[in-house]
Amino acid sequence: MQVTEQHIERILRSLERSSEMVDEAVEKSLNKYPPISHYLLQVDQDILTALEFHQLLVGAAVIMTAFEQVLEREISDDILDALSEKEDFNWKAMLSQKGTFHQKLDIFFDGYPEEDLLAFIEDSLYEDEDDDMTPVGREVIFIKLKTLVDVLFAA
Repeated sequence: MQVTEQHIERILRSLERSSEMVDEAVEKSLNKYPPISHYLLQVDQDILTALEFHQLLVGAAVIMTAFEQVLEREISDDILDALSEKEDFNWKAMLSQKGTFHQKLDIFFDGYPEEDLLAFIEDSLYEDEDDDMTPVGREVIFIKLKTLVDVLFAA
């Protein structure tokens, strides 16, 4: 079963009630899945701003909540190896693309089974004039979260 836009919207609505709800969801996800916590927290703090790091953790909490609700599967202990391999693959794919950030993402959407989750990740990184996100931060967050989706939702 795939995660739909409705699943994602339901999760986001539950988190929008308060910043405490967001913090609780992030903490719950990180505590429940130590290997994923390790994967997310290994990001060099000099690369991401505090806002970007928070965006990474919130995105991961939404993805992990969707995983729990839709698939109800256990996460294997050797997930770190799979995350590392898939992240390397995703970086190579992104770096092989030319154009704007969003144009570079086109390669990932073609035939992707969890397109709604991928669109959620992209939308959460959309640029606007009030945006304090750096180009590097945007790419790091996208690759980290896409890799998480790739590994968690692998058939």
